Amino acid sequence: MGLNCPSLIGRMYIDPVKRVMQAVGLHETLVDLYGRSVSSYTRTVNSVTATFTVSDIGDLNYLQTDREYEVIADLLKHTTQDDIFFDVGGNIGLYSCLIGTKLTEGHVVAFEPIPDIATRLRRNLEENSLTDRAEVQQCVLADDTGEVVLKRQG
Repeated sequence: MGLNCPSLIGRMYIDPVKRVMQAVGLHETLVDLYGRSVSSYTRTVNSVTATFTVSDIGDLNYLQTDREYEVIADLLKHTTQDDIFFDVGGNIGLYSCLIGTKLTEGHVVAFEPIPDIATRLRRNLEENSLTDRAEVQQCVLADDTGEVVLKRQG
């Protein structure tokens, strides 16, 4: 039996330990270590499963949260095998990969303007064997033409 570092860190890092680590200034280091120790995460919604590449704690938090679960569950419930799904602001592909997994004859078009995030989106589509029915358009969608400046948090 091997040591599963992410699982071990996750189980050990309970509130009392977190408070002590914050007090001594080690919280950010442990969060960074945990984020780097997880290389992929599998998400299941309504028996549809997709796997995602995790590059940092932000990706992991996004994939683990349930705040979009109901929306994705409803989309999956109403998705038919030959639908065309447009994912505006594709991010790392949570919607694209889960919806794309349900499609057998349909197609996903994801729009993600930020180059490194678009690259990870493509990687996640590939990881889930969706490149034959999904594409990434690296552009901004807007109701007007022109140039835009994108600002990122963090």
